[in-house]
Amino acid sequence: MLDWKALQPFLPDTLGTLPAVDPVSGQNTNMGPMNVSMVRRSYGVKKSAKVAGTRARVQIIDTAQAPMMRAMVGMGSKMKGDAESVSETTKVGGHPALLRWHRPTMTGKMSLLVGGRFLINMGVRPIKGIAEGKSLLAKLDIAKLATLAASKAKEAAAAKKKAATK
Repeated sequence: MLDWKALQPFLPDTLGTLPAVDPVSGQNTNMGPMNVSMVRRSYGVKKSAKVAGTRARVQIIDTAQAPMMRAMVGMGSKMKGDAESVSETTKVGGHPALLRWHRPTMTGKMSLLVGGRFLINMGVRPIKGIAEGKSLLAKLDIAKLATLAASKAKEAAAAKKKAATK
């Protein structure tokens, strides 16, 4: 598991046209047998500003030691939409994603699993549909995060191989 500070650079000062409204915050958490690190940041119009405008909250979680958290994205194919909401599984930057949109509130919730390790959760309000949420999610540097995941997977495999030869 990476320290949360290593994930800070993946939450930029702007997300598309939305400026960050607060600094990156994060923590390393021990949840029994699961250890995770997490960073989060909000974008758009500050909630306290009491003006209309798009707001987004992004969270990145290192799930290297929490496989149950990764399973959430894969379960999306079993979800269905109704008259008020739409759920869709897709790929964003070549990685599995679960996108949900609630029509009455114009709220989008997206989850993207990058490199089989990093879970990105994003909530956006208001948005016009899933395509808008997917586009906003793609503004993050997913490729660089995937490279980090691959690098850490290689390191773990090498350490495991070295331990097995002792």
